[in-house]
This record gives sequence, C-alpha cells and structure tokens, in this order.
Amino acid sequence: MKLHHIGLVVDNIERSAELHCARFGVEVLGPAVIDPLQKVRVQFLGRPGEQASFELIEPTTCDSPVMTALKRGGGLNHLCFEVDDVRAELDRARRQGAFIISPATPAIAFEKRLIAFLFYQEVGIVELLQAREDSPKHGA
Repeated sequence: MKLHHIGLVVDNIERSAELHCARFGVEVLGPAVIDPLQKVRVQFLGRPGEQASFELIEPTTCDSPVMTALKRGGGLNHLCFEVDDVRAELDRARRQGAFIISPATPAIAFEKRLIAFLFYQEVGIVELLQAREDSPKHGA
C-alpha cells in the first residue's frame, strides 16, 4: 500500500490548478478528465517522477458525490492509496471497522482500474486504487 494522491474538492479546476501550482511548485500532469460514473471532473498536479500527487475534484452534476463537500467549503477530501487488490483491501478494512462508502468500480481517470471509497473514524475518507498489472507488488 502506498500513497498515490491527495484528493481536494474544488469549485473550479483551472483556477485551483493555477493557485496550487504557484503555492506548492507543482505542475499540471495531464489534461482534466471527466468521470461520468463518479460525476466529477479531475485534474492531477505534481512533480514528474514523484509518487504522490494532488487530485483536484470538481463536481459535474448537482448530485455528484462530492457536491456536499464543496458546499461545506471543499478542500481536503481524501487520501488515496494504491493497493495490489482493491477487493481484498475492502474486506480487510471492513473487518477493521471501516464503513464502505462505495464498492469497487472502474475509474476513467485511472485507465478503468478499480477504485473504492471507505471511511475510517480516525482518518476520514480513503480511496483505494488498484495497482497496474505491470507494477511491482507492494511490500515485495
């Protein structure tokens, strides 16, 4: 399990990207992507070659899962960890007392790799991202 990105809910990706690039010395890592399943538009910022990045998340509909977070001011939304097996990690998290927010579903922003969201009382929202088939196994 490794930190993949920090998710931030924003009201305007372009404006937020400009602000975060200036503040943190990061750059836009690719084009913004619309994920109709998640009802969001996302943009990744970071430094080429570094493992973790920022994910700016803008709702695309009034019933987007992140709309409530935006209405509360947006900002830090979740930590995303890349894992070898999303479903196995969901089972482990459930046994540890996590609340499953959404089951494993394919994500457009990640070449249709599986993602899932859960909530830990002590941490908040956590996203799990299926590692690529060709990536080295974590802990190996």
